[in-house]
Amino acid sequence: MTTPDQVIANIREALEGGYWEASVYHCPPPRDRRGNPLQNSSAIRLYGKFSTERDALDVAADAIERGWAGNIIVHKETAKPSARFWVGVDAVNEIGRSFGIIAAALEAAEAERDALRMALAPFAEAAENLDEDHRDNSPIWETPAAMGIDAIHLRHARTLAGDNHE
Repeated sequence: MTTPDQVIANIREALEGGYWEASVYHCPPPRDRRGNPLQNSSAIRLYGKFSTERDALDVAADAIERGWAGNIIVHKETAKPSARFWVGVDAVNEIGRSFGIIAAALEAAEAERDALRMALAPFAEAAENLDEDHRDNSPIWETPAAMGIDAIHLRHARTLAGDNHE
């Protein structure tokens, strides 16, 4: 069976071939340099492959600021920068194959988080009752703040900590 860590490694490897592409969404329809409207064109793709979304959006914003996207006039008032991430079909397939494993791992992590929060609740309540005279390294076991912590709370915390409690 594939582990979540292996799935993440496979997806990262598949996505390495992807890139960001910049475009300008344009309304009203764009015109060419002669002023002729371009039909069925609301997105103007800008050439180049970018490693980050921010880089692609910056190129699109620069085109809008200049008023030109390639050889097309851009209306600065209505144009919007856009970016899209492109990957090969292998990356999409890997994500699709892995979705069930990722969803199950996320559900397990959320359940663990909820259990840890429940186990920590008595300690958080006790911390609310500490006064300012108790420094971080002060013993608290005979203070009113610690009276709400029972042996079961400590055992539950130890169980949830697993092998990490040493």
